[in-house]
Amino acid sequence: MAEKTSRFFKKTTEEPISVVRDPSTITYPKSSASRDIFRRDNGKPVTAFQWRVYDAIQHIPPGRITTYAALAAHLKTSPRAVGNALRENPFFPLIPCHRVISSSGTIGGFQGQRAGKRVDNKKEMLKSEGIPYSEKETEQMTEDDLNRVLYSFK
Repeated sequence: MAEKTSRFFKKTTEEPISVVRDPSTITYPKSSASRDIFRRDNGKPVTAFQWRVYDAIQHIPPGRITTYAALAAHLKTSPRAVGNALRENPFFPLIPCHRVISSSGTIGGFQGQRAGKRVDNKKEMLKSEGIPYSEKETEQMTEDDLNRVLYSFK
């Protein structure tokens, strides 16, 4: 049941459902001119830093993952900054932010959530790509499993 919080927005107690779009309907801008005019659904532009993050993860193939820390080291930034950029990813699933997990081997967050339906969706997507996760919320991958599927940035 929703209640009004302003004349424009409603407050709801229902958890939002993650929508996975068909990648063939998503266009990822490559040129700087296209990137300059691109706006997310909320009207905000994608920052230069966010473009760097999205450019880096677009090369991670199905069945491989990286960690927030490894991606941050590659980009010479912090894992938190990487996580913030991924939370805003308007190109999912074409730009596979679900392939980034925490360094401890736990699933990490997804689409702004640390637990719940969206994180379950992330886990299911990874499992469908051959990444080993169980149904337990707190399960982490073994070091051997993590090393087997870890993507190495060049």
